[in-house]
Amino acid sequence: MRNVLTLMVILFCSVIILLAQPTVRKVSVFKNGSALVVREGTADIKDGTFILPVPENIVYGTLSVTVGKDAGLRGIIARTDTIKKSVPCDGISEYLRANVGNYATLKFQYGGEKPFEKTFSGTIEYISNDNMVRLKTDAGSSVIFNAGAVDNVEIRSNTVSTRTTDSIVKRLHVLTNRQSGSTDVQASYMTRGITWVPTYSLKMQNDTSAQLELRATIENNIEDLTNSDVELIIGAPEMSFLYKIDPLFSSNSSTSGVVNSGIDNNFFSNNGTTSNSFGTFANTSNTISNTAVSNYVNSSTSTLNNSNNPELNLDSDAGEKSGDIYIYSLNDITLKKLSSGMFTISSRSIKAIDRYEASLKSTAGDLRGSLTNRLEAWSKNMDVFHSLELWNNGSSPLTAGAMTVSDKDGRIIGQNTVYYTPAGAKTYLRLSKAIDITINSSEEEASREENAKKIKKVVYTKSRMRGILTITNYQTKSAAVSVNRELAGNVLSASDNGKKSKTIVPNDLNAASKIEWQITVGAGETKTLEYEYDVFTTF
Repeated sequence: MRNVLTLMVILFCSVIILLAQPTVRKVSVFKNGSALVVREGTADIKDGTFILPVPENIVYGTLSVTVGKDAGLRGIIARTDTIKKSVPCDGISEYLRANVGNYATLKFQYGGEKPFEKTFSGTIEYISNDNMVRLKTDAGSSVIFNAGAVDNVEIRSNTVSTRTTDSIVKRLHVLTNRQSGSTDVQASYMTRGITWVPTYSLKMQNDTSAQLELRATIENNIEDLTNSDVELIIGAPEMSFLYKIDPLFSSNSSTSGVVNSGIDNNFFSNNGTTSNSFGTFANTSNTISNTAVSNYVNSSTSTLNNSNNPELNLDSDAGEKSGDIYIYSLNDITLKKLSSGMFTISSRSIKAIDRYEASLKSTAGDLRGSLTNRLEAWSKNMDVFHSLELWNNGSSPLTAGAMTVSDKDGRIIGQNTVYYTPAGAKTYLRLSKAIDITINSSEEEASREENAKKIKKVVYTKSRMRGILTITNYQTKSAAVSVNRELAGNVLSASDNGKKSKTIVPNDLNAASKIEWQITVGAGETKTLEYEYDVFTTF
């Protein structure tokens, strides 16, 4: 019994030492699955050293340890230690082994050809490595049996439900100038295995404003957080050694097994055509990689014109900027390892205006002078998309993430990816296909010039094309509509102040041209846009 008592005292003291070690005070979490962890507390020095509990996947070059001036830091040694660890008993044999010396009542059952049931009471004296148990009964006799035959165990008092086992871990031994006593400790390091995923909820209030709420889902796979401060980072600073282990834990600084959070936060996919003008902003792929995207700027954003941007009430827009990162702070967060939590970050009003856009493009063959597919485009209905123009007139940027939009009654009317938008800029969010605005496109050949050009024995005809776009608004309110016509050829004219642009493509017979219209169509009104261009063809 004395040996058992001594072991219990040793284990209890070990727990006290661990609790005295520095705990996680603050975590600065990036969206790429990494974080800066700051631990603070006191440590007990014994023989000029104390143990610092840190993970083994510390990022190369990021570990920093400070101690009190009176203690003096001499160095840090990483060492593989064998420590005793308390774990729950698994099965009756382990339970009996943990309770050697205790009084127990054991029940045996046998359900074979001659079933029987027996019960023995007494003190558990011994259990061997092959699970043979010796029990001293109340009568003073010894009963020996296999633990596998026991069906039920009842311990009268002082029940032990855990066992000790050896655990091999790599730990940091911090060397100090002082041999004993306690010291204040702060340790900071980058590690991997925790991330945050932003999601936005946008609820329309009226035709020009909406309530925007930002929530953060934190996925914690590193260690328990208890009343810790958490910083959520927007930004993409260079981290050249993010996937290299510090030499203290890996002598060759090789890459380690990175926690796979199932997301790709470093890049986002935007396969659509983008520009600063409305109408080409849309991300036509409508994809968001693994529910989280990076912080990089999407080119659909543009600077706000303050004269057209009325002040809106900002209910909550907390955060701060430091260099090229933006920080949201959460206090007193408790989140266990291998768990996730969602937290509301900010809620504020934002200017949100309905916009409609449509695009019609020529084929690659048109640029090379073959218009075999053109007949399809001569008369067709264009897809018209409904989007929101969002003016970020708060003090914080919009970070890239999923945005769910609902009407004023809470019905969801669309969901898409919002891309990084700086404070003072605007962006666009595509919601759906429009159901009450139509655009019909038609083209016809107004004239042609045969044998207009010859290249390498190939004779080309120059055709003058005339196009008409007919826009009808069936809504009970006016609509802002952006129309883009991308074509092969040289644009001669465009009605209604259509903006013309042209790109000369090497080795292509026709230039890549574009006409952009920004118009307002009144309720129940039909508008017609006209244009002309010259194009070289092979027929």
